[in-house]
Amino acid sequence: MIFPLNYKINNYKLSLQKKDSKMKKILILEDEANQRTLYTNILSDAGFYISAAASCSEAVQLANIENYDLAVVDLKLETENGLDAIKKILTINKKIKIVIHTSYAEYKQDMQTWSADAYVIKSSDSSELIATIHNLLGEIKE
Repeated sequence: MIFPLNYKINNYKLSLQKKDSKMKKILILEDEANQRTLYTNILSDAGFYISAAASCSEAVQLANIENYDLAVVDLKLETENGLDAIKKILTINKKIKIVIHTSYAEYKQDMQTWSADAYVIKSSDSSELIATIHNLLGEIKE
């Protein structure tokens, strides 16, 4: 069972759950609160330990605290660029897998230049995101 916890860093609300040592750890960077909550719930239900951040600085702070297995990063944030967070997170954790999760299909060809492992277009169906995460983390789900 997962119990959500909420706390604040620099006046931003972040969500964490009680983690099982076997759970894979995922960091979500999404500036839209409703999307952040949706992905946190979906990925928690899929069996992952989730931390969610609303800004690049929050994501970097969380990456300094926890050794994540994977990060799901939105490229276009309200006042920032998710690529800045990717660069900083990879400096902290060179083994982390990066999934760019955005509404913009036109940037997909640049994915590897940005050191991303996968590129998923946002949609109302989260199955592609979940399958991509399982694939990158080496988990087989039927």
